[in-house]
Amino acid sequence: MHAGIDLGSTLIKIAFKKGKSFQFYSQADYSPKQLADILKKNQITKKVFAGLKADKDIAREIKLQVLGVKALTRLPKKFVLVSIGTGTSYTLVNGNIIKKLSLGNSLGGGFILGLGLALGFKNFQEICRYAEKGNIKDADLYFKDLIVANLAKLNKKSKKENIAAGLMNVIAITTMKDLMLYKIEKENIVCIGSTLKNNICLKKLLKKYLRKVQFIKHGEFATALGALLSVNN
Repeated sequence: MHAGIDLGSTLIKIAFKKGKSFQFYSQADYSPKQLADILKKNQITKKVFAGLKADKDIAREIKLQVLGVKALTRLPKKFVLVSIGTGTSYTLVNGNIIKKLSLGNSLGGGFILGLGLALGFKNFQEICRYAEKGNIKDADLYFKDLIVANLAKLNKKSKKENIAAGLMNVIAITTMKDLMLYKIEKENIVCIGSTLKNNICLKKLLKKYLRKVQFIKHGEFATALGALLSVNN
């Protein structure tokens, strides 16, 4: 039996089919040893690797990612795929035409986690939990409705909730500005990536800033699923 394995810059993600349904496992929830045991237990004999640490050609990774996303849900013919993982990438999809935008963004889950750990949070899940209760207006400096500076109102006495929410808003604002610079913010926006998993705050902020945005269940496994499906494509 085959498994698609996404060797991301931070996390390993696995997809395989058991019976009529796909099974998904991530290093976000399991150790590498546990993932190896899961593969062994399910008699995975062939592995198809993809991801940043597996693909010398980024075009293959993007192609597999789009293939996986389309298998997860029904999507419009034309959309922008925003993948928020350790960093953030943008891909234009129009039917079978796939074009990765040359400049992604280094701000993503890696930024949130690295700065969050430096500020005293225990892990990414804790940052998400605190962010859900935070207020970005107690973190960012505003002039009326305009954000003048992200995180500018934070100090040593700031609540962890507001710090966490402020970190999430950096990513949401940056994503919106990137899409505006590319002049594609009004297109159908499809967001995936491990950074969005159980991240209620970031999803709310993206919905606030983007007109037509949707989040795909199991979207963080798109590349792994695409690698799996590529066996028959």
